Amino acid sequence: MKKLFHTNKILTVALIVSVLLFALPLSSFAFVYHYEGDIEGLYFAFGQDQGLPVSLPGLGEVSVLDTLVEASGRETLIITPFGRYLYTAKLTGGVQGSEMGKIYAAALTEWGEELELMFEFEWARLIENFKIEGDIPEDPMEIVVPEDVNLFFKVNDATLIVDGQPASEPFNLMFKIRRGDLQFIMMW
Repeated sequence: MKKLFHTNKILTVALIVSVLLFALPLSSFAFVYHYEGDIEGLYFAFGQDQGLPVSLPGLGEVSVLDTLVEASGRETLIITPFGRYLYTAKLTGGVQGSEMGKIYAAALTEWGEELELMFEFEWARLIENFKIEGDIPEDPMEIVVPEDVNLFFKVNDATLIVDGQPASEPFNLMFKIRRGDLQFIMMW
C-alpha cells in the first residue's frame, strides 16, 4: 500500500515555505535609518514661484510660499535600503506652554502683496514619502526633497489669527500632493 502523504517531503516543503515567507520579507524591510520620537515643529517650502494656492476665509485667494508649524507631537522617519523616505507626524499640542499649535505662513495675495499669516489649530497629521535620488546620506537632514514628493497634510480646527484675535470661524484644511503635483485642497 502506498502512502498518501510523504511526511519527509511535506516537512521539507513546509521548511522552505517558512523560510521564504518569514526570512526574506524581514530582510527586505530592514531599515537604513529609523527614528521615532517627539517633535516640536515642521517647515514646508512650496516654492517662490507659484506657492500653494489656497482660498482663505476673509482673505480670498492667496499663494502660500512657506509655512512654519510650531506644535508638539510624535514623528516617525524610516529610510529603507532601497532609498524610500517615509515620514509621518501627528501634532497634538502647542509648544512653550501653549495649548494650541501654531502655523506661520508667508503668502502672496492675488495683487502680489506679501502677507504674514498666523493660524492656531488643535491637531494636525502629515504623511510624506519619496524616492531618494542618488546615494542615501548618513545624516537624514542632508536629504534633498525631490520635486516628485508625495505629501498629505490635514489640520483640524484651524483659526486665522489677526492682531491676537480670531479672524475666522474654525475650519479644517486638508491637501494632497502626489508626485509633486497638487491633487486637491479641501476646507470645511
